[in-house]
Amino acid sequence: MPSGLPQRGRLLIRGGHVLSMDPAIGELPTGDVLIDDGAIIEVAADLSARAGDAAIIDAARMVVMPGMVGAHEHPWAALFRGIMGDHDGRDSWSVKEQLAPHMDQAATEASVLLACAESIHAGVTTIVDFAHDWMTPDEPEAHLRALVASGIRARFAPGAPSTKWGLSLDQMAAIMARVGLPVDQPMDLGVLADIQRSWFAGDRVDGRIRLGVSVRGPARSTMDVVRAEFEGARSLGLPISMHCAGTRAEVARIHQLTVLDEAGLLGPDLALAHGMQLTDHEIERMGETGVTLAVTPMSELHRELGQARLTELRAAGVVVGLGFDNPAYAASMDMFAQMRLMLGLERARIGSEDALGVSDVLHMATIDGVRTAGLDDICGSLAPGKRADLVLVRRDDLNMAPIGLAAELVVYAAQPANIDTVLVDGRVLKRDGHLTHLDPRSVLEAATDALRRTCSAAGLDRMLVG
Repeated sequence: MPSGLPQRGRLLIRGGHVLSMDPAIGELPTGDVLIDDGAIIEVAADLSARAGDAAIIDAARMVVMPGMVGAHEHPWAALFRGIMGDHDGRDSWSVKEQLAPHMDQAATEASVLLACAESIHAGVTTIVDFAHDWMTPDEPEAHLRALVASGIRARFAPGAPSTKWGLSLDQMAAIMARVGLPVDQPMDLGVLADIQRSWFAGDRVDGRIRLGVSVRGPARSTMDVVRAEFEGARSLGLPISMHCAGTRAEVARIHQLTVLDEAGLLGPDLALAHGMQLTDHEIERMGETGVTLAVTPMSELHRELGQARLTELRAAGVVVGLGFDNPAYAASMDMFAQMRLMLGLERARIGSEDALGVSDVLHMATIDGVRTAGLDDICGSLAPGKRADLVLVRRDDLNMAPIGLAAELVVYAAQPANIDTVLVDGRVLKRDGHLTHLDPRSVLEAATDALRRTCSAAGLDRMLVG
């Protein structure tokens, strides 16, 4: 077991309003969840007779639900929150291009740990770490150290850096020659195989972290690289994550999903991010081939990218999860806000309250989120045999009281401050509103020091504002 994490044990979550997200169990107005050694043993109305020596967590006046899922994240960039802005030279791509090459391994580790700590505090128990900052062989290990130490569950998907959408391949090549891997050179799949052997063959990741790979795709690399990276990932049995159809500028130059389809590269192991500019035919093909999608409404609106066509995607059978994208401009790891935003956007786009419901966005934030990550065999719902990733949301706080429908309260009213308790893999990582094993002050101090060090190395101390 990674040092510093709370021990697993036998627990009874007692008397909460259970939103299981499991069709066989459904919603229990008063229910218990019995946990042993990180696994859910049973979910039922009253399990007191089976509790034995279990420690009791009283969930009366709380909603008990699966931990939420950040289906597309770049936690390595959490360091830049407050640095990215609307002023010249502070847009996301400029900051990334200027500062990212100067992040050392300690800075990467501090940034990822910051993002994970905030996620856990907000009830997000699983993330897809789209780690497109892989510039040295040691970069992925910095992510892994932070992920393991944080206690969070993750699909870790390292990949090569990329640059702004919509540029020509020649323009991208000129930029990446300065700050990352050339667009015509595949990532080092040998290093990826070494990571798989050294970190994932044993118990170094405690079973919580699974490996994947993020690729640049045909918009940001050559087709030779695309084929090499897809084939390399699949030869290692790794699922693939890729940005796709996020902007009009991108699709004006290339329709990536169509190119991949023509190359015979689509499949259920491919998870796309964004997808606001997918065509009707591409959406249909996603449904037919099992390709999934993660949308990140807060960041997509922030950067004026538009919004995903959820009604059409869902009608085609495409599984859609919710994420935050880059923590530096996604505002915060507040999945409640993302659910509300997604609900409102789609209803406004379609012009009907029936376009999307509370249950739909709850699925996107939980079980459908882990489906996009290929983790639905172990988490995303509260059911026997699943790992105990769950959150307790207080119903007696001012913004949640006096009474109400549990699902509607969670989606329409809840915020991270209402999260009382968080379990990941049966470990209590937050209790009574406080993180149990991470010291927020230490996490923040390490991140602040890392940002100062990175700005200094880049000769950009002027970016620091405090």
